[in-house]
Amino acid sequence: MTSPITSQQPEMPSTSAHSLLAFALGLYFSLLQFSYFFLLEAYVSSRSVSFFFALFFWLCGFLGGLWIQRPAIMKKLIAISIVAYYIAWFAVKQSPYHDSNYAIVGIAISFSGLAPGYYFYWAKHHFPKIKKLFFHENNGFIAGIVLSLFSALFAGAWLLDWGALSALLPVILIANRINKGKTTPGTQLKPGANPFLPYIQGFHFGILQVSLYLTIQVFYSASYVGYFLVVLAWMGGVFIGLRWLKTWRLRQAGYLSLAAYIVLLLSLSLLAPYDLLIPFIALLSSCIAIPVGILFRQWENKIPTGTLFLHENNGFILGYLVSMLGFIQWGIHFLYWGPLLSFATTQLSGPGKRKGGLALLSTAVIAAWFSGGNAVAISLLAVFTLAVLLLFLKPNPILPARTGQQTLAWGHFT
Repeated sequence: MTSPITSQQPEMPSTSAHSLLAFALGLYFSLLQFSYFFLLEAYVSSRSVSFFFALFFWLCGFLGGLWIQRPAIMKKLIAISIVAYYIAWFAVKQSPYHDSNYAIVGIAISFSGLAPGYYFYWAKHHFPKIKKLFFHENNGFIAGIVLSLFSALFAGAWLLDWGALSALLPVILIANRINKGKTTPGTQLKPGANPFLPYIQGFHFGILQVSLYLTIQVFYSASYVGYFLVVLAWMGGVFIGLRWLKTWRLRQAGYLSLAAYIVLLLSLSLLAPYDLLIPFIALLSSCIAIPVGILFRQWENKIPTGTLFLHENNGFILGYLVSMLGFIQWGIHFLYWGPLLSFATTQLSGPGKRKGGLALLSTAVIAAWFSGGNAVAISLLAVFTLAVLLLFLKPNPILPARTGQQTLAWGHFT
């Protein structure tokens, strides 16, 4: 049990300072990630694989950052993130389109991804509710997407050379303001909370996002516009689920998301790629991402922030890999039944009736059977999915966290 806070503790800094820091870091992480993407497009490969390459290694770094538990390395990881980018920048400029650039840029992206992963571990102490943290960081990330898009259109060389470094300046200025301690209540866990549920939801979100991106790439546009459209609309949907739809449940939003994906897939596969379809695509893509925001809102008081992000991110990476392998094996056929299969696993894993999940799982297997997929492989995949659910989805009680207040200082960052 921690000791109570005495009058000798440092004066609490304003909450707005940490909110501004979350926004500035979201902006920085966004510009850094998209700078990597355009660096790959300009000097390594302009194929769509650049998106998956950058996202995969970014998520690997993010996962590594979530695992780090040392309290005083945030500043070092941010420095590593920008240094790693300029190492990759220098390497690809020295030998453009060389195969070795894939390894160099991949390692650099992983090191840069450590900072955003660790930030959520660090920042959870300064935000009693995860939705506040996610709200401000998400807004900054969206602003970074818009800024990087316009920079790529009107100042492409400047974005690659100075975009990430420029975005780091507001972070430094705001961080210098936060130089005194503060206290926030510790996060308590609800007994019996099962961290595998966010994991299986993240698995579905990974398959859903990759399938959404591939749908736009295959049926609408293979240019970078599709990438920006997916990311921007996805973040907008997360924001809607996190802040506006407070009475919605995850199951309800999940069915809306699946319906929006099916409507988008069928529409793009049947209609010609008109420019007027962009608002329609953006609207449906936002609806597809709504359950992500609702997941974080509903689970913010059940498990600690770091644990929530860790399991959801692990599931997302697994879903990302499965969807890539599925698309390589079955091509566009996977787009018709992959998200249906992953959504069925979420319905089977959740509390309450599971008849809907079983029906969806059966439908996905039948759709894969008749869409040209390998029937044996699909059957084995279904059996594997059910086995995982039976083995891991029993409630795993988590011991409640220690109560009391945590003394937090800017020293955690520096």
